[in-house]
Amino acid sequence: MSIAAAGTALIVIDVQNDYFPTGAYPLHDTQAVLERNGVTVADIALLVPHQANRRINEFVAQKLEIPPEKVIHNIEKYGNTTAASIPLALSEAIGEGRVKEGDLVLFAAFGAGFTWGAGLVRL
Repeated sequence: MSIAAAGTALIVIDVQNDYFPTGAYPLHDTQAVLERNGVTVADIALLVPHQANRRINEFVAQKLEIPPEKVIHNIEKYGNTTAASIPLALSEAIGEGRVKEGDLVLFAAFGAGFTWGAGLVRL
């Protein structure tokens, strides 16, 4: 990543070098959240990732060994809805009966490839 000339607000991302680390950030944070809370992926009912890039979401799920049926993807329906993607995906999962009260849900997010976070919620 590089910043353009002074006085501009342009960030230039080198896709070849910046793309793959992007998947590592939510992966690291999701692992840390699970460890801090003393739970494993077996305890997770659903992974609800930010819906910006399906390949990154699949990468994170694969590395965490979360089976595909425990991951929600809806980017094909709505595109990248930015900050609304996790609430929309969770609402859709609840509506489809994929999660219910008492289930443990893991959230993973990243923004512009250089901000990231994870959360764990019991519904």
